[in-house]
Amino acid sequence: MTAAIVRFWWVVTLGAVLGVLLAAWMLYDLPSLEARDRQVWTANARLFVTSSEGQYIRVSVPRSIEQGTPASTAEGGAAARGGGAVVTTEPPNVQPLLTAANLYPLLIESDDVARLRTKLYGKLQGTVIANAFTAVSTPTRFLPAQLPVIDIFATSSTPSQAVTLADATAKTFTRFIRTEQDRAGLSTKERIQIKQLKAPGQTMASGGPSYGLPLLVALAVAAAFCILAVLLDQLLPRRAPAPPQALKWGSP
Repeated sequence: MTAAIVRFWWVVTLGAVLGVLLAAWMLYDLPSLEARDRQVWTANARLFVTSSEGQYIRVSVPRSIEQGTPASTAEGGAAARGGGAVVTTEPPNVQPLLTAANLYPLLIESDDVARLRTKLYGKLQGTVIANAFTAVSTPTRFLPAQLPVIDIFATSSTPSQAVTLADATAKTFTRFIRTEQDRAGLSTKERIQIKQLKAPGQTMASGGPSYGLPLLVALAVAAAFCILAVLLDQLLPRRAPAPPQALKWGSP
């Protein structure tokens, strides 16, 4: 086999060149040499949906109820007899917070928040995905989140850009909600509050070129041309060297 490869070295060389070119084409756009699959980084910011009542730090909420006791009048009618305010306690109502936490990811990804972010921080490169913590959403199944927590995932081409995008999105959404509440004229007790539980810091890399398959393809092409060299060696056998002619006695 070695002799065949040496004999048809140009076939093996051609195969090696074709294998390298094919692997390079799988990894990069030729001739610009830009990677087809670029590595990206993702940063995560986490928000907590709460209110001034602090439903998740108490076991009961006091409520003041105005009561009046009806009393009979001399004319036989009914009149309210003042009973004053009665203070009762009841379990904290967390359902409005859960409803908001399941809705807010759609607002975070909305064009309104994106335009406000651009206005506040300029044009930032990357994409943003938000989802309610513990929520399950598939084409056939949806389970709403049971905790009022939202995760924001910002993906960009560099770690610093991903962190900047995640942080800017979290701050922009907080301001967006506060602006909408101001426009509606809500009191402090009526407002939903957004608190940041986790600031974006560390990033996670994903994507990027994978060299395993292109390398395997290059080796396969080179091996195929080596086999072709062996086949050519068998189909085109070497010519046997001509035997030396015997010299006749007395010939000059």
